[in-house]
Amino acid sequence: MGLRYFSFILIGLILALSFGIVFAANNATINMEANILANPENNEPEISIDVSPNSINFGDIELGQESNAIRVNITNMGSVAINVVPQLSNGNNNIFENLYFQKRKTGNSSTEYQIGDFTLNIAQPTSDSGKAEYCYVKLNLENVDSGDLDESDFGNEDADVIFIALAA
Repeated sequence: MGLRYFSFILIGLILALSFGIVFAANNATINMEANILANPENNEPEISIDVSPNSINFGDIELGQESNAIRVNITNMGSVAINVVPQLSNGNNNIFENLYFQKRKTGNSSTEYQIGDFTLNIAQPTSDSGKAEYCYVKLNLENVDSGDLDESDFGNEDADVIFIALAA
């Protein structure tokens, strides 16, 4: 069946981002890992992405503040245009529901979207080096009230984010 009928081919790309939050004097670094799964058969479209950097450090973040926006590069290495959606996979607490993505820092594409509501469209590659795009991610704790948290929510925390790529 054609690409139009199976536009929701999911490659199952899992990028483990361990977003570190630190309320003490330490900094936390997140490591990224990609597990790319694809099964192109008989000229079926291939979906493949590469995500970088290898680590992100949000640094110390206090309630009522936000981290700096950090650039995330996503390259479409497949054979079709794709939509990439970051989803929170797991975490020790719900503090990571405050991850926000935006396409650009300024201008018309600077609107921030909470994790789960952001989609990055990447065109079909025209060369073997893929089609590169980027977005920004930050942890925004401006509207988090300490009354909504308990002691276990403070300190060095981590969560996994899955970048899901679907045929556009």
